[in-house]
Amino acid sequence: MAKTLKLLKPLHPFLVTQYFGKDKTDPQYLEAYKKLGLLGHNGWDCVRPSPNLTEGANVRASHDGEVMYAGADACFGYGVVLKTLEPFDYNGAPTFFKSIYSHIDHKIPVKVGQKVEAGDIIATASHTGCNVKPHLHWGLKPIYQGESPWTWYNVEQGAGYLGAIDLEPYVSPMTAYEFSGQVSRIKEQIAYFKNKLVELLAKLTLLK
Repeated sequence: MAKTLKLLKPLHPFLVTQYFGKDKTDPQYLEAYKKLGLLGHNGWDCVRPSPNLTEGANVRASHDGEVMYAGADACFGYGVVLKTLEPFDYNGAPTFFKSIYSHIDHKIPVKVGQKVEAGDIIATASHTGCNVKPHLHWGLKPIYQGESPWTWYNVEQGAGYLGAIDLEPYVSPMTAYEFSGQVSRIKEQIAYFKNKLVELLAKLTLLK
């Protein structure tokens, strides 16, 4: 059975100002979402930890993935979309996912087709598109592949949120920044012990 997807939080520090779903949507925006064909907010709005600290913050990849999209995205301003590199469990079936990062700055450091690792910087937080204050719209959609390798469709397209599902079951307590720091420290430790091993082997060679 496929393993469960785990998502790292893309901002550090991390605070959610609006969650997923009709019941968790700010009532003043419900009509606006209805005009977009949505029952309510179809992702999480994230800040760091306030709009004043969010503008210009690094947005990091929530998982290992491939860049499916990087550019202008209508009402959402500029955005990046990542596809998982492997399938994960969704309702008992192996399923690929795509994570969505919107309202970002127009200077995007990644390109379509590029592979990224969890914790890599993929964008800069901003306030492009239809929004009032700087924040990151973070979304998640389970997807399946069409006949062509480059064609993907949303599994939940007809569920009222344009294919998006709630991130809640998949979000890790750790931010991508914290994860990246842990990985860097582990790599440093591995490099240190490799150097020590090389030095030891050299000394043993001299003793022969």
